[in-house]
Amino acid sequence: RTYPFWPRVVRSREAWLAEPCPGIGQNATVPDASARAEEFAAWLRRFPGDAAAAVDDVERWARLAADLGLCPWARPALDGHGTLFVHSEARTIDHAFKALVDAAQDLDRSTRPDRLAIVFVVFPDLYPDDFDQFRRLLDSLEDDHFLRPRPDRTCLADDAQLAGFHPGWTWAGLPLDDPLHFEKRSPHPTISLVRAAAIRGADHLTSQIADDNRRILTGLGTAHLQSRFAACRPPPRSSAAPRR
Repeated sequence: RTYPFWPRVVRSREAWLAEPCPGIGQNATVPDASARAEEFAAWLRRFPGDAAAAVDDVERWARLAADLGLCPWARPALDGHGTLFVHSEARTIDHAFKALVDAAQDLDRSTRPDRLAIVFVVFPDLYPDDFDQFRRLLDSLEDDHFLRPRPDRTCLADDAQLAGFHPGWTWAGLPLDDPLHFEKRSPHPTISLVRAAAIRGADHLTSQIADDNRRILTGLGTAHLQSRFAACRPPPRSSAAPRR
């Protein structure tokens, strides 16, 4: 792959060995470059519009959420290479839906022994500064595109469960400084697809997960969460160095 992907590839032996490219992948020598991986990643994060940087932000956020214990399926999927992070340039609902269809097909086609369980589709340009508009788009995706089959559209609900995340996610009816908002806050607008088979029969856990998340987030507090999540977010565009 081209250079923007290298920070993630050289960060760990597992990431290197998972690469299918010639010269990487199985039986290839793992480079002694992990010490500089964060340096490379920090350089890439100076360019918020870069696809690799955006995906890297979301991957670090997902690992943080797993470390905090906010999703029982996140840690096994991340540790077992059951997670895929995909970038999309979509700015409209139709283009976003197409990206989600592709992601659902990736879930369905996965033949890896541990089976792909979660795909995070990262949408840096899908209303990043307008949560209300993103939420309306998400509702429309779920109601009109995702759940209701049409002659010209695919219904994905039988194959995967959809969840949205946004930098400005705010739960209605809660104070603006309530720590529970961080349950759904991410560095960039992101929509995940979880393989339905991986969570089928776990409906009884939904309320328990919600209770656990509230306990965890409330215990940590807003100030602590802001600090932890800030490390996963890109710098303001105004402070980014110009492209050359």
